[in-house]
Amino acid sequence: MDTGLLISAIEAEESSAFGRENDELTYARAKAIDYYYGRKLGNEVEGRSQVVSKDVHDTIEWMKPSLIRIFTAGDDVAQFSPRGPEDVEQAQQETDYVNYIAQQKNNWTPFVYTWITDALMTRNAYAMAYWDVNKDTTVEEYEGLTDEQLALMMQSDPSIQIVGHTARQEQLLGPQGVVPVTLHDVQIRVVKERGSVKITVLPPERCLVSDKCRDMSVRDAPFFEYWEMKTISDLRSMGLDVPDDISDDGSPETTTLDLARDIGRVYTDNARDSHSDPSMRQVKVRQVWIKYDYNKDGIAETLQCLVVGQQILRMDEVDGIPVASIVPVMMPHRHVGMSVFDMVSDLQEIKTALLRGALDNMYLLNNGRYGVSDKVNLDDMLTSRPGGLVRVNGIPGQEIMPFTHPNAIPQSLQAIEYIDQIRQNRTGTSQYFTGVDQNALNRTASGIAQLTSAASQRVELIARVVAEGMRELFLIIHELVLKHNRVSETIRLRNKWITIDPRDWKKRYDMSVSVGLGVGNKEQLMSNLQMILKIQGSAIQLGICTPENIRQTCVELTKAAGFPSAEKFWSSEAAPQQQGPDPKMVDAQAKMAMHDKELQAKMAMNQQDNATELQKEQMRVAGNMQAKRFEKGIDLMKDTLFPMAPNAI
Repeated sequence: MDTGLLISAIEAEESSAFGRENDELTYARAKAIDYYYGRKLGNEVEGRSQVVSKDVHDTIEWMKPSLIRIFTAGDDVAQFSPRGPEDVEQAQQETDYVNYIAQQKNNWTPFVYTWITDALMTRNAYAMAYWDVNKDTTVEEYEGLTDEQLALMMQSDPSIQIVGHTARQEQLLGPQGVVPVTLHDVQIRVVKERGSVKITVLPPERCLVSDKCRDMSVRDAPFFEYWEMKTISDLRSMGLDVPDDISDDGSPETTTLDLARDIGRVYTDNARDSHSDPSMRQVKVRQVWIKYDYNKDGIAETLQCLVVGQQILRMDEVDGIPVASIVPVMMPHRHVGMSVFDMVSDLQEIKTALLRGALDNMYLLNNGRYGVSDKVNLDDMLTSRPGGLVRVNGIPGQEIMPFTHPNAIPQSLQAIEYIDQIRQNRTGTSQYFTGVDQNALNRTASGIAQLTSAASQRVELIARVVAEGMRELFLIIHELVLKHNRVSETIRLRNKWITIDPRDWKKRYDMSVSVGLGVGNKEQLMSNLQMILKIQGSAIQLGICTPENIRQTCVELTKAAGFPSAEKFWSSEAAPQQQGPDPKMVDAQAKMAMHDKELQAKMAMNQQDNATELQKEQMRVAGNMQAKRFEKGIDLMKDTLFPMAPNAI
């Protein structure tokens, strides 16, 4: 394989890439680390104050708690979006499993801490995801195996390797009597391979990015390189045929940033070659991703190459670069962004000068300058200590004249406070935002709320930029699982045992990253969630809220309270909502109710009419009876008055 032209293309990209040893970015990163540690600026004067303000350190450390809490407080950092209604359950399973890989199978919190710290300090920071295969080896010994037992054991597990074997003849008693049998004493090695996705933060000083990259992302960059020191033994364990005398051109092991990061370490030039075992000799191994038309079809492919010196040990064609990049402040149309160091380094220099001036002024006030005559003992005068005596041959007031020095400390402190206000306006961080101001209770509540809100918005903006890098990392993890994981796995997710089979997954491009919780005032967030929960209690009666909505509010409230998992507090399955009545049934019931009312009204009218008729009938009968009684009264009177002449009248 002729790889000379490919090596030349790699070296050409290295010569102009961002992050090479002698470019401006490397020196800026080393300076940022020096400022973070509070090292001397190099302009110190002997006999004067040499204090250094640590504004870069303080600003970064104020930002980190909120940023890290955003990406470590919950179970789901990333959420895969379904493509359709039939894909909702599958997308949720992929979300759970990918988050499980990132947070449970890897050291997630230290990973996020390192990645965000690198970004805040050294501008761009890089994280790589890769498929790692671990080999678990065990050695076992068996004695007295028959031919059938040995064959069965070897067929049952292809990973078994015989490393020791002894055969012997024995006389055993069987159904046919004593027969000779061959028995085997074996020593076997069982090698089990387990693959998993690993994520790691790459030191920015060991990464090279093409100067043609015009985005924060390096996923489709024309060139990316990461190098590290490996032993010859490490390369051979990767399955590579590497000779003992392979050369890496004597590239230096340490960089400018290595020297800046380390405190108290002494480097020696021959440390890498001092080992007596040739297999433990270290060489510089470069992992290179480059777009190059290697097959001469007119289209450049993305090649992943493992390079030592002028030799390419391995080359594969890949879909993209498995590296995610983040930066606190993006610069439009440029890969390299801005860090906290870029925002406050000048303020640290100004504040350092003010602090030194204030301290020098205080030293001068405590140990002022004097005009003395030749009658004063100079040794006593130059020895300044409390209670010290100065011998004077004469009147002290006449022989010693103190010079007047102005007290500039109040003005210096006011200037320092002004510089702090500028830093607060640039970065959003302040004592109010971090909760360390002991005088906050003496400030107005509205003013504190406004300052906290402004700081939260600044940190939230940085978090949303970082979330784009997080999104890219989780897409890479999903792609690696889809490509390499060929076995199902049963894990516990959301208090349930679920069998995950990535072979059923689809390749996804739609994904969102949750960055809302954890930003700003946690008490205010909990208060807002409690208000929403109270409103939902009334809204559920109107049908505009479901039990699942209330459950989600309770989950977010639990996360805001500081609990990483809400599953132990709230059931993952909300109770089914009662179905409303059928509209047709409601109409039928309404019509029946109306019919019943009309019937009852008619019956009431009929009853009223019947009562009236009955009353009339009763009056008629009563009138008839009264008339009959009247007629009988008249007849009785006739008989009484005219007994003898009934027909006289």
